[in-house]
Amino acid sequence: ELHVATLSQDMAPLRARAQALRDDIRATGNVRLGCDALQLHAFVLTESSELAAAWQAAKDTEACAAALGDVELQAMAIVQTGMVASKAVERSDGGKAPGVHYARALQVLGDRPARYLRSIIEWELGKARLDDSHAELAHYERARELSRQIGDDIGVAVADIDIGLIKLALRQPQQALRLARQARATLLHHGAQARVMATYSISIGALTQMHSREV
Repeated sequence: ELHVATLSQDMAPLRARAQALRDDIRATGNVRLGCDALQLHAFVLTESSELAAAWQAAKDTEACAAALGDVELQAMAIVQTGMVASKAVERSDGGKAPGVHYARALQVLGDRPARYLRSIIEWELGKARLDDSHAELAHYERARELSRQIGDDIGVAVADIDIGLIKLALRQPQQALRLARQARATLLHHGAQARVMATYSISIGALTQMHSREV
């Protein structure tokens, strides 16, 4: 509860800015920018755990993108509904499981490369498969490869963290330690401090499993 409260407090100014941006763009009548602003607002609301509002914003973005014929934005909006569903501990509206939304997003993308968006989908599918570590690992590895293909270093590092956690759970500490260290180097290089702590957690766990003096 404290974590959620802190997150909401930290996100409050960003939510206000996202709403103001939507209002300003709506006044210009620019539908294209309006869709983009709506998608941004849906993301901010999801990160703030304002799930009902995030769900509606994502559905509105999907409709807006479909009207414009923007397939990738439409698919991203569908992914956003999956993210909302995955955050919802209980859904009173009979909402579908997250994986259903991600499968629909892939269907909308068809044969388009869309590697950045596909990497997000694979990563989210990995998060949704906590009941099966091997399936989870396969999704994260595909997400990492897609990120590597487009030079998304942060995406690779994020996938390395999740893969490292699985390797740690599978009692493969050497691999976990290597992944944690390479992810940490990448994150520090790019100034992405928020995820660095997770790499230290993996390192400590791996060194402990190895009974290393380094711990």
